Amino acid sequence: MKTLRSGVLLSIMCLMLFSSQKALANIARLEILPGNIKMKPNTSIQLAVVAYTHDGIMFSPERNIRWRVQRGRIREGSYFAPATPGRYNISIEWRGLRANAKVHVKQVVPPIKYIQISPGNIELKPRQQYQFKAIAYDNYRRPVSIPLEWSANGGKFGHRGLYYSPDRYGKYVVTVREPYSGVRAQAHVLIRRPAPQITRIQIFPADSVVKPGQSVKFVAKAYDSYNREMPIQANWRANGGRIDRHGVFYAGHQPGRYQIWASYRNYKASGWVLVKGYKKPHPTPGAGRIDILNFKPREGNAFEPKIKITIKVFGRSAQKVTLFLVLPNGRAKEVQTKYCGHRSEVKFRQRYNSLAGYRWADVWLYDNYGKVIAKERRALRR
Repeated sequence: MKTLRSGVLLSIMCLMLFSSQKALANIARLEILPGNIKMKPNTSIQLAVVAYTHDGIMFSPERNIRWRVQRGRIREGSYFAPATPGRYNISIEWRGLRANAKVHVKQVVPPIKYIQISPGNIELKPRQQYQFKAIAYDNYRRPVSIPLEWSANGGKFGHRGLYYSPDRYGKYVVTVREPYSGVRAQAHVLIRRPAPQITRIQIFPADSVVKPGQSVKFVAKAYDSYNREMPIQANWRANGGRIDRHGVFYAGHQPGRYQIWASYRNYKASGWVLVKGYKKPHPTPGAGRIDILNFKPREGNAFEPKIKITIKVFGRSAQKVTLFLVLPNGRAKEVQTKYCGHRSEVKFRQRYNSLAGYRWADVWLYDNYGKVIAKERRALRR
């Protein structure tokens, strides 16, 4: 009996092995169940793999199944969704046959009312990086933390709104979109051609010749790296004569060669002007006169001593008068200078620290050429 039972069991096992091998040799296709999956982030679902023969027989292969997932992971037939919403693919391979399943990981969020993007308008340089920011709000104007999609019709986006501007000049539109509701916002980007940069300035004419008392106009021009002229408003300076803010040089009566400078920002240029002619004769020192009307060298008090002198000057070319204090060795200290004219009455009221050491008070009268035309001296002590 035992031998008979063992023989029957062996016959049944051989029949099953023969049927399984026959089914494996007749497989038509594989299928992942379910084939279309919708799930939330960070959740899991149990998947099943079913094989079909050409005769319609269905069975479940249990070993040597190769799984591939685009995002997430597979463990013992269970799919674990990633934290990032999106549409992903799951594929299997078994005995040369393949099957696929689609997964839609969908974030459950409240309805989005609008998206605020900042800044709304910006000017960038070519190939510049800039971080845009966007916040989505629901119907109650509450900010909602959800992934957003960024795009632009020029340039490209990196991670979370990091924008890389294109290398072409123009106007571009940046779009941020909430993928489920379709709500979007836009910003405008201007890639402006950089302004021409000044590389040098030049004075025209570079050299000029005038006579004493005449004038000549100088012009400062700026140029960029392409040698194109650019308008500027330069600052002018000269080491002789006089030059105004418009570049007009007025020659004095002193002949000589003078230098002109034009400056704009960090750029400078220079030119020359030759004042050519005869120098007008200066009046002789005796052409003026000083009358001292009042002389009080020790006025004021001990705390604020003053020297008070009242004079009257004469001279058609009188320009200014200066008061000096003179030491016994002849060295003089200028105390005060005042401008005057012919028949002017001038009053000196100057405070000083001390008269100790000074012996005389000198008054000198100058003409409009800086020449002394009269002198007067008074002793400080009697």
